[in-house]
Amino acid sequence: MLFIQQEPQLNDSAEGTLAQTLCLNGCFALQGVPTLTPQIATHKINHGQTIKLTAQTQINGGSIHRVWASIITPDVDSQRNEQGHSRLPTPVTYLREVADGQWQSNYTFEANATPGEYKFTFKAEDNSKFVTESTPITITLGKNQHASFNPNTNTLHIPAVTVGTETYQADLILHHVEAEIIFELDSVKLATETESVSSIQFNPSTGKVQIPLVEIGPETFSATLQLIPETMPLQFRVESLTLQ
Repeated sequence: MLFIQQEPQLNDSAEGTLAQTLCLNGCFALQGVPTLTPQIATHKINHGQTIKLTAQTQINGGSIHRVWASIITPDVDSQRNEQGHSRLPTPVTYLREVADGQWQSNYTFEANATPGEYKFTFKAEDNSKFVTESTPITITLGKNQHASFNPNTNTLHIPAVTVGTETYQADLILHHVEAEIIFELDSVKLATETESVSSIQFNPSTGKVQIPLVEIGPETFSATLQLIPETMPLQFRVESLTLQ
């Protein structure tokens, strides 16, 4: 008889007593299987931003000892061997219990993080060491969207700027550089941007445009622009320009 043709079976004639005694697949026969409901508020993120990880757990007749999320990053996903296992360790972030059954943590996407899809799988371990896990939640990290100034056309190109809940692509034309540096919005080229996540923000209540990175020739600056009231097309004054 060939051993590879055998099909091992376990006959638990005592209706589960053997499995309970030996703790097969975890000692959870006398308690309920834990439920785990994770939540992430956003599914698109940019470099330097932080997302909140939350999860709700529930179990009858037992307790939850810990909750964590394993993260399949683009780097981890791309470095797989012939068996499909990644050559890189999978990052893990642990959540802390802030209330009964409520778990929270923060995860920050660093400035050098690889753009792409990040798959968060939440896991919970109960007092019998049984682990349940959620369906992966995918978060997309957009490419770094830097503003850039073209001296040949005197154009400040903003690939993505967030205005409220909308994201736009915009060009600002250098208007004059006498006492102040003034840019004027090219309204013809203003367009909705749906593919990018922006770190450039426009605050309508203050009229300020915050640009973390703008490339001017070989150098990089951070800049703040101030909307000049009652201008049409809209004009912005360069309020600050700092070498990075």
